[in-house]
Amino acid sequence: MRLLLFLFVLIPHFISAQDLTGKWTGKLPQDDKPYDFQLELRIEQNGEVLEGECKIIQPSTNNFVVQKFNGRVQNNRVRITEYEAIESTEAGDWFWCIKDFDGQLQINESSNEMVISGQWKGTGKLFAAGQYYGGNCTPGSFFLSKPIASEVTVSGRVYDIKTGEGIASSEINIIRQAKVKTDQNGNYKITLSPNEIYNLVVSKEGYRDFIAVLNTTVSDINQDYYLEQKQLEIKENERIKLNKVLFQRGKDVLMSGSYEQLDQLCDYLIKNTDKSILLEGHTDRLGNSKSNKELSEMRTEAIKSYLIKKGISKKRISTVGYGDSKTICKPPCADNRRVEFVIQ
Repeated sequence: MRLLLFLFVLIPHFISAQDLTGKWTGKLPQDDKPYDFQLELRIEQNGEVLEGECKIIQPSTNNFVVQKFNGRVQNNRVRITEYEAIESTEAGDWFWCIKDFDGQLQINESSNEMVISGQWKGTGKLFAAGQYYGGNCTPGSFFLSKPIASEVTVSGRVYDIKTGEGIASSEINIIRQAKVKTDQNGNYKITLSPNEIYNLVVSKEGYRDFIAVLNTTVSDINQDYYLEQKQLEIKENERIKLNKVLFQRGKDVLMSGSYEQLDQLCDYLIKNTDKSILLEGHTDRLGNSKSNKELSEMRTEAIKSYLIKKGISKKRISTVGYGDSKTICKPPCADNRRVEFVIQ
């Protein structure tokens, strides 16, 4: 009976707090074979505990077996044990050996790699064609390596949990590290160090902050975040920005995401029938000032028309357009394009 080893790996604790999570590749010599098996491990690490899948391939036939394993890493000693075959191919009287691995973790600075090497032996179990058998196999050695990444790229999208739309210019603050803002579609990209745990805050005016923990492995990461809108806070005799009320560029046409905040304002006015509202429109200082003033007036009138359709008396709504005469940041600046209101 020909025996093919399958791998049980035991891995010691990581050097210099290196995370072993990721894909490892290498060779698996067996003492009675004239060739080396190809070896692939996918490791997930949680503290000292390891788990994952091991794939071993016979180079001449490309027959293979994939087995689950668990293990532990302590003081640079790595130990892993295979326990369940989940996929295999074989021919004739071929058997796969279920194995234990016992190796040492080292850093190869010249090749910028982490290396695990050591010995393996059978566990007294064999596997073939979906069945387990008693028996053992000739032991051997193994060698695995994985590049040490110098940086990890984290990218993704920040979106409104209710609408699913990307949130432009939202800020991702990696605490004590870096800040990045999303583009017009809510997408972001940032480069961080590998094998670190980062605390971050995703924020945008008008939304509740989202606090998260990011664990960077040696692989690039795709991570989306969602934000939930705050309720519009309305206080009498205070100027309040309608930060979610947006218009098509250069027009007085409301965009679809504007209505939730306008409906909140409408609800307030319906409940407080003794209150009136002053709407103030502003633009950025681009183009003709006269045209900007006309555009700001048209936009406040568009909001007034919406509130009237919702049942608010036009006598309770005043409007004024200031154009570009009251900018709040150096043009060009998106924050200059705004509508504010005062409850009177």
